[in-house]
Amino acid sequence: MSHRIIREIGSLAAALGGLDALIFTAGIGENDGATRAEVAAGCGWLGLSLDAGLNAAGRGCISVAGSLVSAWVVPTDEEGMIARHMAETLA
Repeated sequence: MSHRIIREIGSLAAALGGLDALIFTAGIGENDGATRAEVAAGCGWLGLSLDAGLNAAGRGCISVAGSLVSAWVVPTDEEGMIARHMAETLA
């Protein structure tokens, strides 16, 4: 799985001319530190380097200070977004 994620990030980075940040979110992104570490290792050529302790904690910024690309774990709230969109639609 990590190989596919790394490939897609590389494709997007090439199209964008680089990355400022990489955001991990949703089920795997929020809860699987091993996958985050594999993806970050595969994106090392972009200048991404994770802090192992921060990655294990799995919250907020998880990249080392001075990493050219920052990495973040951002929680999702799909149910909250659906409720907000429905409230706007019904208003």
